[in-house]
This record gives sequence, C-alpha cells and structure tokens, in this order.
Amino acid sequence: MPESGNIQETKSHKRMNDTELRKKQILKAATDLFMENGYQGVNIDVIAEKCGIVRGTVLRYFGSKRELYNQPVAIWRATIWDRSVKMKAYL
Repeated sequence: MPESGNIQETKSHKRMNDTELRKKQILKAATDLFMENGYQGVNIDVIAEKCGIVRGTVLRYFGSKRELYNQPVAIWRATIWDRSVKMKAYL
C-alpha cells in the first residue's frame, strides 16, 4: 500500500500491476503460439482464447497481430545483440 494510505492511490497502483500482468500474459501466450504455429498459423482470437479473454482486450494492449509479433522479436534481437557485444569483448 502506498505510504499515504490513499485508497485512490492503492487502486491506481493495483490497476497498473494488473495491466502489466495482463500484458505479460498476452505476450507470453502469443510468443508460445507464434513459436508453435508460425505467424500465419496464429490469429488474435486464438491468443485471446489461450488467455481466457476477448479479442478486444488483446487489441487494447497490442494494436495488431503484427505489433504483438514484433514485441518478442525486438526483445530477441536486443538479447542477441547484447550477447554478441559481450562475446566480442572476450575475444
């Protein structure tokens, strides 16, 4: 609970945590589905179903299937880049 004990601040903090958790849940489900079925084999409805939510909720967090697909790709690229930079430092 925030130090001030303000109920509104508590609700806002909880909502932010719920939002981040929901976004991570959607991203994880989508990543798993993309890895299993490829980009063409996945649609927003399947992602929503896996999360137990409706299509509109997925689209509220990620505006499109392409945007959702690009999130883990960007993370993977950054991870690979970071690791390659660290490896070059050892050479």
